[in-house]
Amino acid sequence: MDHVIIGSNDLDEGDLYVELTEEEISEVLVALGANSTLPQGNNVQSDHCFLHDNDDPTLGVSIEAPHQWNCYDGDTELLTQQGWVRFKDYDGTSPVLQVFESGKASFIRPSNFRKGYRECLHLKSESLDLVVSKKHRMFAGYRKRKVDTQPSWREVLAEDFKRSHWSRGHVEGVQQLGGLYRPELLRLAVAYQADGTPHHSGGAVFQFTKTRKILRLSKLLNDAGIEYTKNAGYFYIPRSDTWDEVARMLGGKTFSLRRLLHLGNEARKIFCQEIYCWDGCKRWGYVYYNTCKASVDCVQTAFALQGVRTSVLWSEKAGQWTVRLIKAKFSRGGRGFISDPVGRKAVYGLEVPSSWLLVRRADKIVVSGNCFNPICRKGVTIFSLIAAARGITLRQAREWLYQRFPKIRTADRPFKLLEEAGEKREHPRFTLPPSVLAAYSLSADNGIGYRAIDYWGKCSREQADEYKLGYDRKHHRIIVPVFHEDNVLAGLVGRTMLKGVVGNRWYNYDKGKFKTGRAILGIHRPIKDAPIVVVEGPGDYINLTAMGIPNVYCIFGSEFTNWQVDNIVKWNKPVVPMFDFDKPGFIAKRKFIKAVAHRVKIWGFEYPSAAFDENGKADPGAIPHDEAEFLLSTFSEATKIKRLH
Repeated sequence: MDHVIIGSNDLDEGDLYVELTEEEISEVLVALGANSTLPQGNNVQSDHCFLHDNDDPTLGVSIEAPHQWNCYDGDTELLTQQGWVRFKDYDGTSPVLQVFESGKASFIRPSNFRKGYRECLHLKSESLDLVVSKKHRMFAGYRKRKVDTQPSWREVLAEDFKRSHWSRGHVEGVQQLGGLYRPELLRLAVAYQADGTPHHSGGAVFQFTKTRKILRLSKLLNDAGIEYTKNAGYFYIPRSDTWDEVARMLGGKTFSLRRLLHLGNEARKIFCQEIYCWDGCKRWGYVYYNTCKASVDCVQTAFALQGVRTSVLWSEKAGQWTVRLIKAKFSRGGRGFISDPVGRKAVYGLEVPSSWLLVRRADKIVVSGNCFNPICRKGVTIFSLIAAARGITLRQAREWLYQRFPKIRTADRPFKLLEEAGEKREHPRFTLPPSVLAAYSLSADNGIGYRAIDYWGKCSREQADEYKLGYDRKHHRIIVPVFHEDNVLAGLVGRTMLKGVVGNRWYNYDKGKFKTGRAILGIHRPIKDAPIVVVEGPGDYINLTAMGIPNVYCIFGSEFTNWQVDNIVKWNKPVVPMFDFDKPGFIAKRKFIKAVAHRVKIWGFEYPSAAFDENGKADPGAIPHDEAEFLLSTFSEATKIKRLH
């Protein structure tokens, strides 16, 4: 039997998990209006619908009608951690920048990158220049005059995009772990690129006539503690270790976008502020002038990632590029908008969880759609698709699905709805834990993982540097990041600590987030050789492993059963137990070691999720640094993942 799971993420209907035969799969796909056959060994995913072959749950293609393909031409660029890369030159695996409807963005490894051929349109205006397939999803903001201050988020197909629609060319910050830097040295690096000249001694020379620049450079050098010689507007800076760091920080006389992206949001904010002091003109809105296109690209991208739209202009007379600031964050097509068919062209597509990308073509940066239109779009569930196909209500659609396919597995909420309807089912039901949904897409859709990144980023610099451990005192939450071999963030291991109790809790379907008290899971969909999934409790571990999901590791609490231990041993995979630092945790640890002795390899130790005083009250701030460091080294060994340095 081919095992296929179909999931629905509707707030009214809850989450549904179904196990079907191959014939039943075809009937469901027909009911959904898709192709009637399922490619063998392929994985099919969408925002609210999951279909996968249990033998290979990691890679595959989206099931879709041919007209649902939507992609970019090869000259369109997408932003990676190394800079802008054309689709036709993209390797298919490097992390790319995805954009959420909140305006935030993050780098993530895409899936389903491929090439095809489609009928395309050329959309062009003052702020937009894209060649995309006709069914491509476009950001098309709209607003009511004198009511909305900025356009609301709306999407339309490329063939329906009009001059009255608004385009978006910026994001409100990138959620990432930034590298270490000194702000005063970063400001000096901007000044050096703008007006500095390398000296044969290894130092640098500056020469000014403007008093404003003379005073600015003197202040920066004094703040950084760098020795220099000054004569009127002439500055000589001898070679030193500090100055060498300044010269390398942003790539010297040519800005390096890769290095700037590595530094993080705060560094880019400082970078944008300092640009104004050397090459900018606030009065006319000109931010930067240069003959080097790489430096211009770096400045344009930095402003776009800080929520500021810009345009890039080339002057034949001056022989230089100019980056011009645009005050309006959104732009309409206007009278200059064109939408011309360009025939059948080679197009490229990939998929990211947020379904939106930051792309660039002809030096115009815009937010545009993910390259695969899923069968189930936002707000559409399996039930509503069946209801539309058969002309019945949502409740009738649910009943039809249950009657047609008796081998149904449901989560808590749909099962409760059936009980309320008075229906009793004879065959046994198996309730999958909510962490199954979370392990696939929860944090990407609802921000669980990215909020955790923010918590981790707020910890003290000394603690972060020494232990790579974050603690959010407001929410009593410990955050530990886990990294890929190439030092890209793979996931987070978190533990929420309550007052006196570290309790279990389930996913809240109504609010789309976890209730207080349970561990945070790995943040990305599990892929064979990429992100890991860390779950709390042997039950979640057993279920995900049985589904064929690789790289699943388990955090133990204080309770487990002999049946669970037997299943853990059966999978013959290393486990990472973390036991509560109290009497039940001590008993559980001793019981576990006795149960699995000589039968499974253990990476683990006793780690206090909360320390208790003599009155039994918890002290969430008691984090033993030596055990925290051991936790990180343990996960690094268990998952063959290195920490970020």
